[in-house]
Amino acid sequence: MEGREAGQVTHAVKSAFKAVYASTSRMLEEHGLHFGQHYLLLELWREDGQTVGGLTERLGVEGPTVVRTVRRMQSAGFVRREPDPADRRRVLVFLTERGRELEAVVPAGLESVARQAVAGLTTAEVDALLHTLTRVSSNLTSPPNCSAAPRD
Repeated sequence: MEGREAGQVTHAVKSAFKAVYASTSRMLEEHGLHFGQHYLLLELWREDGQTVGGLTERLGVEGPTVVRTVRRMQSAGFVRREPDPADRRRVLVFLTERGRELEAVVPAGLESVARQAVAGLTTAEVDALLHTLTRVSSNLTSPPNCSAAPRD
């Protein structure tokens, strides 16, 4: 891959991410959320009352990130923390009523952003995009193989 092509790839990925981030952030801000907090909500909507460690593992982020996010969301009234009755050293995170109410609007807002992002693409193009982005992510999280060239 020539330098110009590599620059085009990284620029296109960056531009797409920035656009999705901005659209998602605007939608979340309408509900008092910051980007990233929706991931924690999605996990708690699936299973309420999780440990911070469990959320860290499921979200694939560092523990301090989850702790800060939970504290911020607790201050905003979306979640509450309680000691785990089975092990008082652990903390369980629960949705508040306000956090539960967001389940009626946030997933639909995320769906709207996704639909806008792929507007005008065919089903086959969306499938190819998802496959390609998954490969790009895998390429960048696996051991480097810089000699690999794009396949035709």
